[in-house]
Amino acid sequence: MIDKNGMDAIKLWSELFPKHTKEINETWARIKPAWEIIRTFRDRAGFHADKPRAFFRARHDVTARQRELMVALKDFRKLFSIILHAEQSELPDLAEAVDEFLDEMEAERNSKYDRAEFKRYLMIH
Repeated sequence: MIDKNGMDAIKLWSELFPKHTKEINETWARIKPAWEIIRTFRDRAGFHADKPRAFFRARHDVTARQRELMVALKDFRKLFSIILHAEQSELPDLAEAVDEFLDEMEAERNSKYDRAEFKRYLMIH
């Protein structure tokens, strides 16, 4: 969701739900330090197992900072719940909103997004 070279859901949510930007940013500020540990664990011990020392170091960091991680995940889950509720009430037609967002991005960057990909993920009609 939030990766060095991937989509940043925090920025996306802020743009799609401007009424919640303050809460989104405050939550992100609280959980960002824990997110680095989670990402490192994913990279070193999860999806992309690394050399033994890196694997055990990442695993140790998760164990050593378990409380911090649990609080961060709880905060993230709460924020995600708010976003899901906002999606239903503030974006009655998500597909239309995504399509409009892509139009804006294309105009801004003078580029083209493959609508078939978004249709495949059932994000637009």
